[in-house]
Amino acid sequence: MGSKMYALIGSWGFEEKEKGLSVYRYNPKNATLDYLETSFVDVSVGQQWVDNGLVYVVDERDSRRGEIGGGGYVLAIRVDPQNGTLRLVNKKESLLSNPSYIWVDQSQKYAVVAHHGGRGHVTKIVQKEDGSFGSQTLFDDAALVLFRLNDDGSMGDVCDVLIAPTNDTPENNTASHLHSVIADPSGKLWLACDKGKDRIYAYRLDTGRGKLQFLMETPVEKGSAPRYGVFHPFLPVFYENNEQNPFLCSYRFDVETGKLTRMEKLPLVAEHHALENEEKAQSSDIVMHPSGKYLYTALRGVNQIAVVEIFSEGGTRLLQNIDCHGINPRGLCLSPDARYLFSLNLQSDNVCVFSISENGTLIFTGMNMTVSSPGNMKFLCVSF
Repeated sequence: MGSKMYALIGSWGFEEKEKGLSVYRYNPKNATLDYLETSFVDVSVGQQWVDNGLVYVVDERDSRRGEIGGGGYVLAIRVDPQNGTLRLVNKKESLLSNPSYIWVDQSQKYAVVAHHGGRGHVTKIVQKEDGSFGSQTLFDDAALVLFRLNDDGSMGDVCDVLIAPTNDTPENNTASHLHSVIADPSGKLWLACDKGKDRIYAYRLDTGRGKLQFLMETPVEKGSAPRYGVFHPFLPVFYENNEQNPFLCSYRFDVETGKLTRMEKLPLVAEHHALENEEKAQSSDIVMHPSGKYLYTALRGVNQIAVVEIFSEGGTRLLQNIDCHGINPRGLCLSPDARYLFSLNLQSDNVCVFSISENGTLIFTGMNMTVSSPGNMKFLCVSF
């Protein structure tokens, strides 16, 4: 009986560059990555989920292949334990535009896919009841789509869809953009960040019936664009970053009702740091150290990683801002033993490796690897 550890790097973006899913053999002793292969080069990997020798990826696109519109895809891929070769198990249409995130529930019977939706709009002429004419602005639906997973791990059929709530007035007619969806450690509470409507939605997943239940919504600051979030591994605290400003927001949550109560709003850029060329720091990815003592979030615009200390009650303090050694750090990933942090720098086509000190701060190791449009990364340990 043996085992191997692989790193899977998803390439993402809307530019005409090679995409796909790349496989590396990982050496945990020194955090080195040995390239094996790149497959599915026409897939723009928005996010991944790995488990039991399988990787699920969302193909983030507006249009079905050969069509205008129609949405993206979700792929189930098996990793060969001996050599890391990737094999497509099956593929399903996601039904909506730009599937942006995927999360598998603890029973491994369902996968929830969040959809960002398109960035444009459609203007339609409508005739009113009095016979006069007017216009109506339409946006893509942004929704959570629930898939069943088959016993062999392949993608099953869609069993439920929940479109993002829209209770805005006509004066605030904006599109929803669901950018992430995650479950708390108990698996009971699901939270989705809507960066278009500046809201966080709470859901429950009924695994018996295969249904999603909307619980409630929490508004955040207008224009902040909540992007990703992480739950504390032990405390009832949820941390969320914002695409349009460099702040980390923390909330206490009620796992039964989905109610979020704001605790703090922490600046992720040190006060003494001057933004060069009037660039604005924007949060992208966020990861939690398994100890629950530290949190890391990437900052685009200033090309940094912010290190946050988490206190015993869930409070936070900014520890460090460090150069990501690239441009546009879209993704972050912790090594399985939490000794290293990987920064996936989208625009500079490189992945950089940082060692994690005992106090949680980062030290650049000097390891810098070229990867086309790296956007996300996961580790997978397989036995054979």
